[in-house]
Amino acid sequence: MQRRHTGVVVLLQARHDGPISRGFLSGTRLAFHAGVSVRSLPNCALLWLGLLLAGALLPDRAQARGSHFLLEVGAGATLSGDGGVAVSADLGAGGKFRAFPPRFYWIAHFGLSHYEEERLSALPPQHEEGSFYDLATGPRVYVPLSGELRWLGEALLGASRVEGRYSQPDLGPLSAERWLLLGLLSTGLQLRVLQQLSVGVRITLALDQGTLPGVHRLAGASSPARTSLTTGLTWHF
Repeated sequence: MQRRHTGVVVLLQARHDGPISRGFLSGTRLAFHAGVSVRSLPNCALLWLGLLLAGALLPDRAQARGSHFLLEVGAGATLSGDGGVAVSADLGAGGKFRAFPPRFYWIAHFGLSHYEEERLSALPPQHEEGSFYDLATGPRVYVPLSGELRWLGEALLGASRVEGRYSQPDLGPLSAERWLLLGLLSTGLQLRVLQQLSVGVRITLALDQGTLPGVHRLAGASSPARTSLTTGLTWHF
């Protein structure tokens, strides 16, 4: 029952009011209307990455007005077991120093990820699932790359509420839950497509306290590290 959790966070940022901007938004609507499965999310993330890089070649036609707050929502997948969902919400405040390109924000983060796995070929058959509720805070930095394309990085500290369940026919259901210390490291790309809207892709590595092997085993986290992959929208105000 040992494996590593993975998941990704993809953020999308925007500020161009033109044909490409409308193309980004239309593509987003088509993706959501078509429906995206958990297993197809890595391919979708690659598509978003291609769009971000293409958008970076556009001339910067919009005058940026400074913003000091952001609200961000993200959705993606955990990549362990048979897969699962990962969602997040972030609220931040910050800005930049004069004549210094990077922007700095202090972020409050909430994340939820879930996975489950059913091993019917095992004797006896086994079912396992785990949920992680993450609360964390810390700094985020944006570094301009080209045009409206920016790299982001963040390092947060907080706690995870871990819930794990395991069952097999000859053994009653087992469950465990506990708060664990949490560290989050994230990196990704964002593109400002509108003055107040960005789109992006992000990958996040979560490092939970590793001193509770019973809870970790039941939650499918034999390693204290887990990963998530997500895409998201960021509003700047």
